[in-house]
Amino acid sequence: MHYVALPWKILFAVVPPRRSCGGWIPFVISAGLVGCMVYLIMEVIRNMGCFLNIAPVAQAVILVAICSSIPEVVTTYKAVSDGVVEDAGEIFNPILASNAVNVFVGLGLPWTIRTIYDW
Repeated sequence: MHYVALPWKILFAVVPPRRSCGGWIPFVISAGLVGCMVYLIMEVIRNMGCFLNIAPVAQAVILVAICSSIPEVVTTYKAVSDGVVEDAGEIFNPILASNAVNVFVGLGLPWTIRTIYDW
């Protein structure tokens, strides 16, 4: 797992300590790096969708939803297997809530804005 995370560790090693300038410089640098990561992930998903001949709408709904849920599922599995959480049911609530936010905000907000704009 260390080798999988190594590029991300190296990338985020450029963030200065959080005490720098009241935390604003680390915040801005971290936000920029997260934006770069999102762009890279978006490009990977776009290329994967093009390779698999999937429509752009399906790419957004299916691939992004799956990729955003994988870390939550791994975390849930790890927490349950380590005995941190005794009941797996209580750990699935954040996963369901996260997927609901992804769907409602990710799909609902642009549709609402477009509807208001057209009206």
